[in-house]
Amino acid sequence: MNGFKYIFFFIFPFIFISCQAQEKVMTRSERIQIFEHVWNTVNEHFYDPNFNGIDWNKKHDEYKTKIENCNSTDDFFSLLNKMLFELNSSHCGVGLLSELSQAVSPYIFSNGEIGIDIRIIDNQIVITKVLKYSPADNANIKKGYIIEKIDDLTIKDFENLTKYKPPFNDRNKKFHLTSEILRHIYGQPGTKVKIDFLDENNKSHTKTLTRKERQNGILLGGGMPPAYLKSESYFITKNIGYLSFNAFNPPDLEHVLHNLEKVNNTKGLIID
Repeated sequence: MNGFKYIFFFIFPFIFISCQAQEKVMTRSERIQIFEHVWNTVNEHFYDPNFNGIDWNKKHDEYKTKIENCNSTDDFFSLLNKMLFELNSSHCGVGLLSELSQAVSPYIFSNGEIGIDIRIIDNQIVITKVLKYSPADNANIKKGYIIEKIDDLTIKDFENLTKYKPPFNDRNKKFHLTSEILRHIYGQPGTKVKIDFLDENNKSHTKTLTRKERQNGILLGGGMPPAYLKSESYFITKNIGYLSFNAFNPPDLEHVLHNLEKVNNTKGLIID
């Protein structure tokens, strides 16, 4: 695998493989070597010994033949991920390390932010969280506001920019669309982003915000950028608690467990 960099993330903990190459050129023997590594890792470590009901040995022979005959690196990684999707399990994939920014959530890995989180609700970009003392908070942007444009791009523009990957269900499509939008909200510290939004009175506003550097990034290794892991908890009502965290990283769960303790006596708990 000389002159090549790729990453394989498998359930948890993450498993990283880094090599030295940058080019997207791969020999047949390199493809087979990576394929065998991915297949064997799943074979040895998958949480279900029955592989969610599929014949994993059969999938080895089926996909090895396809990978031996594929003509491009893009096709190769597409086939690998199709094989992994057969497991019907999330958080399992493989791809070029150089394309990591297009494969992972900017909410976790980008180092510059304006302090908001968003959701797609009824085909609108809705602000669901505003961090205190963030650029968005200082600009008086509030939770519940609807974003109409980000740097003059509408939600329709983001739909056209999004590279959708299987499985092609509505939930996964919404995830990829949301990630594409977040990639334009997050960015390098000191850079600017223009936000057009509607307030609680349906009045339009335009604000240009400067992204602020995020703090307390955690190095995961394997050539990955720092990860910015967050969690919070609170009571929605007297008997309903809320716990959220943006990534599950077993070596760094203290902050999640601490927030869970705050709401562990609730009768109902929403985990986000």
